[in-house]
Amino acid sequence: MKIMEQLLETLGEHFRGLEGRVDFDDYVHLHGTPIQALLYSGLFLPKLVMIDDCVLLSWNVADEEAESRFRAALRDPSKTRAEVEASFNLIEVGYLFRPSSRVTTDDEDILLASLLCLSWRGWLNTCFPERNFAVDVLTCEMTGSTAGVQFYQVC
Repeated sequence: MKIMEQLLETLGEHFRGLEGRVDFDDYVHLHGTPIQALLYSGLFLPKLVMIDDCVLLSWNVADEEAESRFRAALRDPSKTRAEVEASFNLIEVGYLFRPSSRVTTDDEDILLASLLCLSWRGWLNTCFPERNFAVDVLTCEMTGSTAGVQFYQVC
């Protein structure tokens, strides 16, 4: 099933009030607000920072301690630069929101991770057109908990 068909099916299961043929914009018009769109825009177009020639999600290196952990991980000879970058550019969908708002299935989390993956690919290409990135969706089995998304530079 195409990703937009999955999205419409998922929205249809969670929102009521629309009859007949519906499009994504119908759901936005009936249930969304501009402030909600602004709130979630940072998930799809995250702030990125450069540390030691690595591109990172700013929220994963938001303080000196996290940045120090990143630099120490880069010095670990048992890990490649790409592995370290990927580990600091991993988000798990189930942990993005407070636990009481977790009302999605694993399949719905994979759908959100897939949408984030598509968005991040374009965003990374826009912000760093001279670099190449791998952006991957991670299944629950791969993370050991919930669906995720990660990226790293490919040299």
